[in-house]
Amino acid sequence: MIESLSIKNVVLIEQADIELSPALNIISGETGAGKSMLLDSLGFILGAKPQKDFVRAGCDEASVECAVRVTDENAGVLLEMGIDAGEDSLILIRRVMDKNGKASCKINGKTVTAGMVKEISALLFDIHSQHEHQNLLNPAKHIGILDKFCEEELAPHKSALSALLAKLRALTDAIGEIGGDPAERAQRMEIYAFQIEEIETAAPEDGEDERLSSRRKFLENARRAAEKADAAIENLSGEGGAASLLRRAAGAVSALADIDDGAQSLFETAAAAVEAVSALAGELAEYRGALDFDGDAELDSVLERLDTLYKLKRKYGRGIPEVLKFLEETREKLDFLSQSGEKLRQFGKYREKLLREINAECAKMSEIRRRKAEALSGRVTESLAELGMASAKFEIAVEKRDNFTHAGADSVEFLIAANIGDSLKPLAKIASGGEISRVMLAIKAVLADADTVETFVFDEIDVGVSGRAAQKVAEQLSALSKRHQLLCITHLPQIAAQASAHFVVEKSADGEKTTTRVWRMSEKEIVEEIARLIGGAKITEATIKAAAELRQMAGS
Repeated sequence: MIESLSIKNVVLIEQADIELSPALNIISGETGAGKSMLLDSLGFILGAKPQKDFVRAGCDEASVECAVRVTDENAGVLLEMGIDAGEDSLILIRRVMDKNGKASCKINGKTVTAGMVKEISALLFDIHSQHEHQNLLNPAKHIGILDKFCEEELAPHKSALSALLAKLRALTDAIGEIGGDPAERAQRMEIYAFQIEEIETAAPEDGEDERLSSRRKFLENARRAAEKADAAIENLSGEGGAASLLRRAAGAVSALADIDDGAQSLFETAAAAVEAVSALAGELAEYRGALDFDGDAELDSVLERLDTLYKLKRKYGRGIPEVLKFLEETREKLDFLSQSGEKLRQFGKYREKLLREINAECAKMSEIRRRKAEALSGRVTESLAELGMASAKFEIAVEKRDNFTHAGADSVEFLIAANIGDSLKPLAKIASGGEISRVMLAIKAVLADADTVETFVFDEIDVGVSGRAAQKVAEQLSALSKRHQLLCITHLPQIAAQASAHFVVEKSADGEKTTTRVWRMSEKEIVEEIARLIGGAKITEATIKAAAELRQMAGS
């Protein structure tokens, strides 16, 4: 439940810090004072997209901060979502939006997405507004409401149905892969066979393209290499080359050594140089001999092979490993289609089995829904009687559909007969807004015990309600607040009298700016506010007395 709500620079609210009661929190105020700003602020921090002028004029940003204490059950669910409520089971949600419309949110200081906040808020809060009135009138939403009432029994069957539908989808894909048209299947097999033959004929090897590219580079430069080798050999061993000159020099140094023993080392150096040059000339000659081949023919062969590999890679993969993988997968596809006739027969039998199991799960879900619908119908009818609709009869119609979804094969619709003698009609046919409000409250009251939602927010729950019916709605809200935290915006004194905490919203202007402020009223102020709701702007002793009596009755 919400322990506190802090709002800063939201529309007309400059600063509001609200400490909420764990029971029934009433919000009232003059029309146009800004009560909707509170709901907009709460909706914003729970992930809703704010209105365009959400940030107060002249401010850089708006912020809303909410301290929420959660039950152990919901704390466990939050922990699975990555949010640790800690030993005190408290989470702090803070969301900020700047004047350019950029929003960010943190939970316990950890940045989270708006989608994650919505998921968490759906677990903890139920915000009822005029929009939810419309949901109640939409039969497509009714199955979800009923399923909340029988969620514990339905859960294992929904899980089983989801698994079966996943298998059916996979089977449908497999059947689609085979194809139902024999001619189409034969055409695909022909294509696969051609692709396999093309790759197998080329017989590419992993790394072959890299080796050939290196060889091509060598061949393209082989002629130039031969020319350089020839020039080097000529300069070394040709007439007047280095070898000839060195031998003549070595002869002269040898004669010098005969004259001077000290020149012997010079002769050895000269002889070594002659030997080294001769060896180099021999190695170059050997290298040059290796270049004597039909380079052009080999280059043409290499280029042709590279072109073949390029075409394979262009058609079947970025590299040879991908081409080889494609080959293996295509072989499997061809083998699969080659046995398609038998496989289709097997798939057909498996599909029939899956459909029987799906229909069995749907039948179990239908039985649970019908049984629970009968119980829920009776309890809502009783609750409506407590809300001043003693003659009303509420019924939930559960009908089998021809098709199925993850929700089963049922269509659910709420029916009501508001008066004695009236026939049951779809809830959407109800004309009275007061009756719709009471049906909504009756359903929520009945579902409250089965709902893990901790905080309910009601806006316009009292639409079209007055007199004795208003007192009944007030008593039902009070009873509901004993099991859940409630925030309720109301104009009815009977509902306001039930408050465990009452907040008033007031708008004021000082000539330069308009500001809305929110504060929690004292007991004396609560009585005066109830008197205003009874008698309008003028508060008299009579309205004060009536307000005090209402307040006293609520506390008794």
